[in-house]
Amino acid sequence: MTKNKNEKWRMLPAALLILCICTLCGCGSRDEQGPVVITYGTLHLDIAMENWIASWNQSQDAYRVEVKVYEDSDTGRTQLNNEIVAGKGPDLLDLSDINLAVYADKGILEDMYPYLDKDGKVTREMLMQGVMQSYEFEGKLCGLPMGYSFETLLGKKASVGDVKDWTTDKMLELMQGLKEGQMLMDALSPEGFLRAVFAADMVSYVDMAEKKCYFEDEKFRKLLETAAGLNADILSEEDHAKGLAEGTILLERAYVSDVSSYLDYCGRFGGEEVSWVGFPSSQGGKAVIYTRMPVGICAFSSKKDAAWEFVVSLLGDEFQEKYVMFLFPIRISALEKSFEAAKAAGYDVGFQVQEQIPATQEQIDALTKVISSSKSDSILDANIWQIVSEEASTLFEQGKDMDEVIRIIQNRAANYVHEQE
Repeated sequence: MTKNKNEKWRMLPAALLILCICTLCGCGSRDEQGPVVITYGTLHLDIAMENWIASWNQSQDAYRVEVKVYEDSDTGRTQLNNEIVAGKGPDLLDLSDINLAVYADKGILEDMYPYLDKDGKVTREMLMQGVMQSYEFEGKLCGLPMGYSFETLLGKKASVGDVKDWTTDKMLELMQGLKEGQMLMDALSPEGFLRAVFAADMVSYVDMAEKKCYFEDEKFRKLLETAAGLNADILSEEDHAKGLAEGTILLERAYVSDVSSYLDYCGRFGGEEVSWVGFPSSQGGKAVIYTRMPVGICAFSSKKDAAWEFVVSLLGDEFQEKYVMFLFPIRISALEKSFEAAKAAGYDVGFQVQEQIPATQEQIDALTKVISSSKSDSILDANIWQIVSEEASTLFEQGKDMDEVIRIIQNRAANYVHEQE
């Protein structure tokens, strides 16, 4: 017993010596180890994100983001998926070209709500709820987009009514009631219309969780009938402007990414009150949200807290106000600042108008309402859309029997959904 004690004490000076050497050399300190390296995986690196990563890496010492660009092809996607399965994938993931529903269903993406709820710098209330919820699956926030735009339909309120009444039946009724010389809209093809409706309302036809498809329902038949009644005739800019102002063109397809583009569309209807009805669905009109720079945290990452710190930087004032360009920012305070600038400075409005017209508070209130109510229930599944597009084109272009087209779409989509295990 005494011998063991003596041996233990004889070992102590050597241990102290090693400890002193490590202390003097800085072994184990952050300076020696360097910053925590976070990997950002993407299929295509956005220029704004690239610039921010470079700036953020220079601004602090604790963390560093390294970008890994996977080839935007089947090969690149396979490589990414294989690395994820092996637990060697990136810590952060650019969700721009990712099948979000599949990744969320497989538990690949970390739920961000707990991070938001405990973070004092950014909270849920600071962000646009509808846009944020586009990345929500089964109550979990699987990603956060940093900016967004939306696509919608609008027309004179006297002609098209209100958004809550804007169903496929209502649109069919409007088409059937067109007078001589009138057209529903200019330059919207059957396929273009169908895609926009699907982007806004795919959940009405496909339930990925229950693995069910509903293309044989009457609502899809009416949707195909509506699409088939459209054409892609393109009028001259002058005739288009005249038609909207005089009411011979009832609807305008609008891509809105900032206050300037919003005000431009408002000014195209001869000064009459407009209604932003959106694309028809069984629940009323819906605008289609197009998100930019959506970021997710990989659930297998060992650096999730560090990854969240980078996400917080993207939600901060500097990135949201200076790097989210030609888009609406997801942070409410940054959005409000853009509104104030619009009221103070004004924008060019209309096809031929050159004067700067400041936005009114009424216009800003109306835009806020449109943005707040614009929410896609799901991100469009590219594979489902390809099935619908391929088969619907045989109806639009070749006159194939509608019953046959619907049956094929139902079967192909159902097979695809069941394969997503």
